[in-house]
Amino acid sequence: MQFAELRKELNNIVFITVRGESEDYFEAVISKGELTHLSLRLEKFFGPRVWPSENKLSEEVEKFLDEFGGIMSNQTLYFRKQDNETAFAMFWPWSDGTRITVKIGRK
Repeated sequence: MQFAELRKELNNIVFITVRGESEDYFEAVISKGELTHLSLRLEKFFGPRVWPSENKLSEEVEKFLDEFGGIMSNQTLYFRKQDNETAFAMFWPWSDGTRITVKIGRK
């Protein structure tokens, strides 16, 4: 699956609001109830999530994430580097326990 196909897959997800959208980046808010649907689509593209994990993230991944605010223990990360393209998806849960900010992009 290519990144453009993943972006099309997002059309099948119900988002509360879309905050930003371009060819290479997507940011939105999703309800916790839609999270499973989104995760299944992301796993087709990325494979299993890389965070949270018992393993430490590589220095390369951490440096890449700094540009997007880093990653904390309660957040989720999917990451893929293939050829000259790096792609990621992050879930940042809200304190209300019902909403999650989703950031998906590539560089």
